[in-house]
Amino acid sequence: MRPTILAFNLSLARLNLLKLAAIRLNLAVETVQPLEQARTVGDLFGLGTRAATTHVPPVFDAEMLIFGGMENQQINALLSTLRQMQVPPFPLKAILTPTNAAWRCGELYAELCKERQQFQ
Repeated sequence: MRPTILAFNLSLARLNLLKLAAIRLNLAVETVQPLEQARTVGDLFGLGTRAATTHVPPVFDAEMLIFGGMENQQINALLSTLRQMQVPPFPLKAILTPTNAAWRCGELYAELCKERQQFQ
């Protein structure tokens, strides 16, 4: 799998900044449309992963990034590049795992929101 970032609900300006940073590091950026949020995370990365449940979470409109096929060094380099470019942080970020590959995007979004709330 080519190192790829799935981008959800980014404004055009933020998406372009993310793409600029990604190009510098030879990373792909794929924009996920709202209607695609019912698919599983793994399916969006081309893994053909089936959903663990039949429950389809509602569409969400918050920004979210999911990193797939990337080493920790690549993720750190991307985040560092974005900071150097003075791009405000993306609050919800996840790494593709065998567990979350079977989750629908809304389920991962809900889990990230729950984790974020616990840290605040």
